[in-house]
Amino acid sequence: MNNPLFPTRGVTWNTVFTALYGLKKATNDLTKLTSDMTVYASLSEERKLMAVIRLGGGHIFTKNFEYFQALTLGVNNYIRGYRKNRFSGSSLAYGSAELRVKLFQSHSYIAPGDFGIIGFYDIGRVWERGETSKKWHPSYGGGLYFSPFNLTVITATVGISNEDQLFNFSIGTKFNLIF
Repeated sequence: MNNPLFPTRGVTWNTVFTALYGLKKATNDLTKLTSDMTVYASLSEERKLMAVIRLGGGHIFTKNFEYFQALTLGVNNYIRGYRKNRFSGSSLAYGSAELRVKLFQSHSYIAPGDFGIIGFYDIGRVWERGETSKKWHPSYGGGLYFSPFNLTVITATVGISNEDQLFNFSIGTKFNLIF
């Protein structure tokens, strides 16, 4: 990645294997594997049009796990049109396509930085042992971004699904407010 906060080209790939051992008889062991890959590509010379593709998945190998240990999908977990942790299960898969268009760059003393718009389409699903559903959960939306001083990114987006319309405000990549 050429910029860890707001990349215009590059690839990230995170794979996590977790193995937890229960210390008491009332606790269960947990073994899970998750993986996530994101590709950033500039589609124009001046980096005004960007594409971001994200794919990922995971699986819990342990048969008995607590509900809070389940793999989850929702607004903070890969599909932005559904509430946080809306779907949970023992396996998951998701994908996301996002386009970013830089509208202009401000050189003012008050608010210097890049301004642009975002459009996205997310889809994902979870599986639980014994379930027979084949339903995937899509969402789409758009919004605005501002990158002041090229030090942080502020985004305001609306994610729309067949269940909800959620406003998401984020500063950087860790702080999110969902309405």
